Amino acid sequence: MCTEPENVLPLVTNQPQQVVLVGDHKQLRPIVTEDMAKKLGMEISLLERYEKKAMMLTLQYRMHPGICQFPSDQFYQKRLETAQNVLERPHGLNIWPGSEEKPVVFCHIVGTEERQTVSTAEGGEQSRSNLDEVEQVVRMAITLVVRHLVNPASILIISQYRAQCSEITKSLKDKGHSNITVSTVIVSQGSEWDYVLFSTVRSLPRVEIEEKPSQGWLLSNLGLSPTNTKSMWQ
Repeated sequence: MCTEPENVLPLVTNQPQQVVLVGDHKQLRPIVTEDMAKKLGMEISLLERYEKKAMMLTLQYRMHPGICQFPSDQFYQKRLETAQNVLERPHGLNIWPGSEEKPVVFCHIVGTEERQTVSTAEGGEQSRSNLDEVEQVVRMAITLVVRHLVNPASILIISQYRAQCSEITKSLKDKGHSNITVSTVIVSQGSEWDYVLFSTVRSLPRVEIEEKPSQGWLLSNLGLSPTNTKSMWQ
């Protein structure tokens, strides 16, 4: 996530004889909030700049093949392959019919999106939460622990918004399950968990969803706008 100058400075200071870049430019880019810096290309990382000269490692050892399929198709030209030892290992609980083969499920929740107006310890200005979604996410996590006897240490709840993470943490604590990890997406990167619940937070009535959305609609309603992207990391 470092900007290119942040990567280059240590190289200039230490004068290395050889540099090996290891990473994935398809993951999070450097976070740059200044418009002129964006226009000058500061969002492009050193790794991304050398993309065409990179050697791609295609064998993955972490994900269930059913989870791997989407990033492989969407970002890596269907080139990702799953290691044999991953294919042979147990793939968790069969919580719903066929879940061993299809390990991803989307839960539709009609909730009310709330936005912070000032920066607090729970999140920056414009950070968002959705208490209806908090209730359902916490219910699912506790069900995994109580009904399916999943080790709480194997469960991670993530969200893009610190305000939502704070609300989820409070709810889990109130229900006596504070040993379940809750984290923002950025903080949890690089970690491995058997069960992940992703709280998206954003919620709109169907009548407010544009079939051909404008750029302004996308910035206001889809994911993180430039303003609350900055606040999320604070």
